[in-house]
Amino acid sequence: MKKIASNLFSSALVNNLLYIFLSYFFVYGCQEYFMTDVFRENDHFINCVLLAGAYFLQKQTAAADKRLHLCCTGFSALLSLVFIMGYPIYTYDRFGDFLTPGQIMISIISFAGLTAVISSVLAMCIQALIPLETFFSKPLWKIWKYPAVFGFAFFLCWLPVYLAFYPGIFAYDIEMQTSQIMGLEPFTRYHPPLHNWYWQLCLWLEETLSLHALVCYSLSQMALLAGALAYVLYFMIKRQTGNLLLTATALFFAFNPCIALFSFNPTKDVLFAALLAMYVIELYSFIAEKEHYSQSIPCNIRLVVTGILCCLFRNNMVYALLPATVIMAFLLKAYWKRILLWGLCIFAGYALINGPLYTALGVGPGNARESLSIPIQQISTVVVQHKAELTSQDLEDISLYLPLDIIEANYNPRITDRVKVHFHTDYYEQDSSTFFEVWLRLLRQYPLVYVEAFLNLNIPLWYPDAATVDPHTYETYIATYISQTPSCGYQPVRESKIPWLENKYQVLASFEFFGNHPVLAKCFSINTPVWLLLFTATVLWIKKRKALIAPLVPVFLLWCTYLLGPVSIFRYVFPIMVLYPLLSVLILQSGSMEPETTG
Repeated sequence: MKKIASNLFSSALVNNLLYIFLSYFFVYGCQEYFMTDVFRENDHFINCVLLAGAYFLQKQTAAADKRLHLCCTGFSALLSLVFIMGYPIYTYDRFGDFLTPGQIMISIISFAGLTAVISSVLAMCIQALIPLETFFSKPLWKIWKYPAVFGFAFFLCWLPVYLAFYPGIFAYDIEMQTSQIMGLEPFTRYHPPLHNWYWQLCLWLEETLSLHALVCYSLSQMALLAGALAYVLYFMIKRQTGNLLLTATALFFAFNPCIALFSFNPTKDVLFAALLAMYVIELYSFIAEKEHYSQSIPCNIRLVVTGILCCLFRNNMVYALLPATVIMAFLLKAYWKRILLWGLCIFAGYALINGPLYTALGVGPGNARESLSIPIQQISTVVVQHKAELTSQDLEDISLYLPLDIIEANYNPRITDRVKVHFHTDYYEQDSSTFFEVWLRLLRQYPLVYVEAFLNLNIPLWYPDAATVDPHTYETYIATYISQTPSCGYQPVRESKIPWLENKYQVLASFEFFGNHPVLAKCFSINTPVWLLLFTATVLWIKKRKALIAPLVPVFLLWCTYLLGPVSIFRYVFPIMVLYPLLSVLILQSGSMEPETTG
């Protein structure tokens, strides 16, 4: 009798019964968040199908090792939380209305069910990927002996696209940068001075040698980016990456329309992408050859210089490198002193150039409002949603920095710039304490609104179902226009040499083509980079290669700084897209990145 009872109430049976009992609520929650009313009309059938599928997956992965199970569960829990929390924010711009007891219960059950199912699928995929490690390890073809040739090949592949947009693109911040160079606006650190001077050199060549400035800039930047990508390919060849991965990498760099369009796009993010790729390669070179790299002065100089240049071309990179240095020192404990020394040299070099040197060269500080995107957006959200509840003192304090009518007229939940541009920086520099006093006062009164405003502003960067071209912001996927505002003192004119190709790439730049193909849309999505980074780190942790995670830390923390920005646009994450081939190698053939003695 006891044996029958023990079998009847075994843990496996109880788990199965609980699984079946909760399945209806799990599926109901999934339908509530992800499916249309058409699906819900047949939810009894869908319940059976999804339950059977989920149960099968659970059984298939039940025997997985503990490390695999925990890592997959952690990744899946984060993804499930983002799905469930992101839906009401993205759809309704808030989630406070969904915090009813019933919705909370559905969310919890949906979270548990989604985590279980995604974790099971993920575990099966990773188990299938691990054996591929040896598949890619084959003798290299002779063609890979000449990596420099590929840099030239990349340039030639992008050249027809450039000719289609001849003489180039005049978009993003280049108009404001030109105004600074022409003396129409103060020359400040708001845009990287090194990038300004690079563009100024091209303008000087036009003035003195009659060379078209935009053509000089476009072709030279294409050459620099092609060289950097050839260096990435060279590193992969040096580490004996498999022929298939090398071929895929070469094709990705040569024919990726985003890389082709950005190769001659005059935005700092392109040169930063090249520098970031080189910096990450230097870190992996150190991991692969620690003793040699540590003792090589040129190698150490190369790493420090690329780190400094990354910070100088992207101001927020320095805020990513500060904590990243500490984390990398923890992950690579045996070399923590050297890593901290590198970090110290990078910060010292950046501070010296960005401070005394730029000041001596007449470069002023940037506008203080650029660091206040999140507080400005949070205050603006409170004003728009709860103005009637605010006291006269609150309204008076806010109006010292932001006109209330401007907030109500220009507020947008996904972009701060339209309100921020009217921020009274002069008054803020005289009295910043009142601004933060009112910000803290409203935080105590409306904490949930503050959270919603923050998440809503950057949701395209992390919510998998978010549109890459956000309908709120009216921002393009990749800007390809020539600004028609001659007030900056320079006005190029589009003279396409291949008009039909320009039309094709305009469709690609608008994301219209990708949007019609779900798989391509996800590959080129604005939120794919962070999830690919996290997935790569998960796979490396499962393979017990945590040292290889270290170079990804500054990249991830750089992405985190974008969450504090004024808007979410694709060019911010373009530098991470350039690293996709490297991430693929880490997932499929991570052994090639380790020292040969431990590979």
